[in-house]
Amino acid sequence: RKNETVMNPAKLGGLYTTALDAKYYVIIGSFMEKANARRLADEVSAKGYPAILIGFKNGYNAVGICPSGTLVDVYDALGKVKNEKFCPQGAWILEND
Repeated sequence: RKNETVMNPAKLGGLYTTALDAKYYVIIGSFMEKANARRLADEVSAKGYPAILIGFKNGYNAVGICPSGTLVDVYDALGKVKNEKFCPQGAWILEND
């Protein structure tokens, strides 16, 4: 899985969101306009992937799905999600410390 990207929020300027419940999330989109992030979150939630918005201090709003406590599980989730039509090629994993 060397082509997968795992990023820590600090690399993106830090989180604006105060707390996340899980250590890892699959990020399927990131938008400056919160309404665009909300639209994608609603779309994927309707398809069975409950989504949350994750705000970054740099102004971006990411759409996170498939929360997990382990890296192995989130990699498995990313593999599954990549088969969904809504998943962009650039989906990545957020590691929340």
